[in-house]
Amino acid sequence: MKNPIRFVLAAILLSSLPASVRAQDRVALVVGNNLYPEDGNFPSLDNCAGDAALIKTTLAALGFRVFHAENATRSEMDTILTDFENAIPRGGTAVFYFAGHGIEFDGKNYLMGSNAKLQARSRLGEEAMDAETFASAMLVAGAKSSFVFLDCCREVPKDVEWLTRGVKKRGLAELNIDGDIIIAYAAKPGQAALDGQDGNSPYAKALAKWLPSGMKHGDLFDQVRLEVHQKTGGAQRTWESGSFLEPFFFKSGAVAGIADLPPAMPEPSSPSRSDGNGPDTLPLNPKVALDRFATSLSAAIKRNPSPATGSTNSAQMLYFITFAKDLLGVNTAGLPTDLATGFEEFRKPLVAIAEVINELPSDVNWDDPAAISALAVDLNTKNPALAQRLASIGTLADQFQTAGTMMDVLASKYGIVLE
Repeated sequence: MKNPIRFVLAAILLSSLPASVRAQDRVALVVGNNLYPEDGNFPSLDNCAGDAALIKTTLAALGFRVFHAENATRSEMDTILTDFENAIPRGGTAVFYFAGHGIEFDGKNYLMGSNAKLQARSRLGEEAMDAETFASAMLVAGAKSSFVFLDCCREVPKDVEWLTRGVKKRGLAELNIDGDIIIAYAAKPGQAALDGQDGNSPYAKALAKWLPSGMKHGDLFDQVRLEVHQKTGGAQRTWESGSFLEPFFFKSGAVAGIADLPPAMPEPSSPSRSDGNGPDTLPLNPKVALDRFATSLSAAIKRNPSPATGSTNSAQMLYFITFAKDLLGVNTAGLPTDLATGFEEFRKPLVAIAEVINELPSDVNWDDPAAISALAVDLNTKNPALAQRLASIGTLADQFQTAGTMMDVLASKYGIVLE
């Protein structure tokens, strides 16, 4: 886009953070397996790799260091599990998410690698990993809060002789593991989960929506369950087991000065106007929506020119805050879905950065490196959650830059010129 954002702030803050703050205490492992051997007993799936990518992006935006594998064999899953376990800090948070084929055999849940053919019982250990192995890895590493998300209750499509001796044809078994861990299933025990018809599973979409909500974990799971139940017409009910001694929040509470992002596509049941002039109107003419969007975004860019090279850190901070607020005011109602979604992806990380800045003390001298370093040390002691969010600015910056490039492509597609 014109007037691209230069994330000088990220470099300034991250370079002054002590190692103990820079090291994330939130770590996740996300695996999505779509492809399975043609000569095996599992069909390939459509959405699991996309589900994993969606969850990876969601967790990264929440400050997690994410290990990600796509179409991983059993051996590759084992290798990345080792890397994941070694990265979990004692007292931190660990998350494991798996999308792909899974079966229950003799009371254990096996997550199938992309090499799985399911042709012989003797090969199960070479083709799949016990879900309990992932849960145990997080507990052994000393994580204070651990989550296992199993979006893998697909049905076994073919009847193989040895399956009748221990495999339930639908769903997974409920894991009973002691410790501060929650096992979250896309479907209740004995029920098959849906792969999804529009790019992602109902469960992955619900998680991506509600994980960043700021709700405590119990309320969050209630919302996910309700949404999946509604979206599947009652065919699927999510399930959780386990507990924590204290409530967990994937996202800290709201910050004064920056409101929650509005939905990309408002859905009023009956628009009251059709001229596109009202702020809450869904225009009947797509060109009206495009023109209004281009004008509004161009005005926001003009009001917030990039600070000149060599400008003070304080000027950079103010720039991020004011531009984020202006982007929140850009109306996306009536836009084509891809453009509206692309714009939300563009402004979301910038708003997240502004939220962090607004939550930091207002009297800090941002032009004094010693003051910034002292702030980082103080946060690490008194507010580690905020220190963690501060350390995630670099990841958010990368997301913003990537989304900005995509916005250029989308703007060109619809003939939008941003001045």
